[in-house]
Amino acid sequence: MAQDRGSIERVFAALNHLAEAERPIRVSSMASALKLPQSTTHRLINQFVKLGLLRRASGTHHYETWIEAFRLGASLSRSLNAAVDIAMPSLHRIMHLSRESCALGLYVESDATMFFAAQVQSPQPLRHYVNLFTRESVLWGTSGRAILAHLPSEMPRKLLEENSVSPTGLRPLTLKVLQEELAQVRERGYALSDRGERVANTSGIAATIFTAPGRVFGCLTLSTPSFRYSKQEEPLIGSLMKNEAGKISAALNGWNYE
Repeated sequence: MAQDRGSIERVFAALNHLAEAERPIRVSSMASALKLPQSTTHRLINQFVKLGLLRRASGTHHYETWIEAFRLGASLSRSLNAAVDIAMPSLHRIMHLSRESCALGLYVESDATMFFAAQVQSPQPLRHYVNLFTRESVLWGTSGRAILAHLPSEMPRKLLEENSVSPTGLRPLTLKVLQEELAQVRERGYALSDRGERVANTSGIAATIFTAPGRVFGCLTLSTPSFRYSKQEEPLIGSLMKNEAGKISAALNGWNYE
């Protein structure tokens, strides 16, 4: 059973690597990323080729995703696409009222990460773009705070032990300071951050989305260049974010998205 579980986890890690790769991959690069022998990685890739998930790029030693991968991805994403459709009116309302970019973040419970599934861009020339579908620990950033504040109480300590530096190279907060911030998020109803842990020189406000009381689905996140962030407008924007997240939560409450 343990061996079967290890094989499944290996295949999942390989598929995740392929999904996040921005260009065709080589056996050596995939083996290095997954910390597997090249022979094992080559066997995995050959199986993916037989299944139609990959094909060898013509005239090269690189492999690229192929038709079966697209079919599976589209089929598996249908239910979450429905969640994105539910959230999109809120993203547009927030953007129009704030003139800042707003994104929908989704929580991945299996490894306490989150990723952005959709974003509506600010109309202003200088604006913040998010990388869609890239998973990062909920320890970091405004979005992470909004989610982490409502996870089990032992999670902050666990994540601090696993993560030593943020995506922008910042050291994490101490456990005491982090716990104080998370308590403020729960009391206020939304998260704030201007540390630039995910993206340097960026500030944000995020509100949590739930599918049931205490069950986190994700968050709405407004992000802006830090020089444009207004403390005076924070209560108004924060209330807007909280209300829109509440509307999405109400729409999702009891919805079977699994």
